[in-house]
Amino acid sequence: MDTHNRLRELVDDLWDRYVRHEFVERLRNGTLPKDVFRYYLIQDTKYVREMQRAVIMAAGRAPLSEALDVLNALFGNIERGAEVHEKIFNALSITDAEVNNTDFNLVNYAYTRHLHYYASRG
Repeated sequence: MDTHNRLRELVDDLWDRYVRHEFVERLRNGTLPKDVFRYYLIQDTKYVREMQRAVIMAAGRAPLSEALDVLNALFGNIERGAEVHEKIFNALSITDAEVNNTDFNLVNYAYTRHLHYYASRG
């Protein structure tokens, strides 16, 4: 058995729970309520913005060539993702003001603070 298959076998149960999670299943089969999707999309947007800030902060502490590589990898394709977000936001009538005025849920807040903590340590 090759390395890939051995490693995959070790995490098969976790992988199955991840891809068969109720949220994923309902999203896949079209039964996820729109308000739930909207809520998580707003939280995801808040997370992505904070993750980008954390990467920029960490990149500022790295040697220039490494920082440029990281920033290019992160932001090189950002326009494509922004186009998709914009279409979905328009379809769901989500505005930047709504995203900015929505509080982080507790898990999202804790995780983004964790990112900022480690980004600031270098």
